[in-house]
Amino acid sequence: MKTGDAIPLYLQLATYETGKYPRAFVRDDTGAEIAGSPVDLAAVDALGLYSDASLLFPATRYVTAQFVVYDDSDHTVVSGSDGGSAQTFFQDPAPGTSPPTSNIVGNLDALYPVPPDNGVQDIVVKGSDRTLLIRLVTGDNDEPFDLTQTTSIACHFINADGSVLAVAGAVVLAAAGKMSVGLTAAQTANLLAMTPVPFTAILTTTGGVIAVNFPNQLAVQDAFA
Repeated sequence: MKTGDAIPLYLQLATYETGKYPRAFVRDDTGAEIAGSPVDLAAVDALGLYSDASLLFPATRYVTAQFVVYDDSDHTVVSGSDGGSAQTFFQDPAPGTSPPTSNIVGNLDALYPVPPDNGVQDIVVKGSDRTLLIRLVTGDNDEPFDLTQTTSIACHFINADGSVLAVAGAVVLAAAGKMSVGLTAAQTANLLAMTPVPFTAILTTTGGVIAVNFPNQLAVQDAFA
């Protein structure tokens, strides 16, 4: 995309419902919300497709859109039947440069021998310390994504109030594509409780910036009574 382009935000609900109230929180490469964010998406058809194109792409390397679905028009009750999702839009590369890698897939080292049917691979309990172990592979052949040229990692999570929690990650084993991110009890206490809940890993490499979306691999649950 180019600076000034309308950002095409689309969200398809798996339940095909039209009586929901999706909201998009759109942020630049620093994690700050862009002008006009958050924005409410309108129903496009009778099959649960929502969209908005009112926001303009700013002068930034990329923007991330995190979608949260609400049951009410006041946007106070998060839908329990519709999971959130995330989407990344990149600034068009300058002539002679390579575009960001877009075929990287992320997986969490599962808590379960076989992940549940909903695709969740790990669970964070609010108010507890948690370290997530992440493996990155190329979507073409499932080969480990080499992190040798990665200079920094930031993972963006959704807080219950819609703000973004940005936490620095670390390379664990570069050649195997393994990285980790540690969350403190104070940080997890403020996370949005949802199954699944999306998050995004932003990798800064010597060749550019790569965003890896995790749409359904993580669940955040309230602390047990």
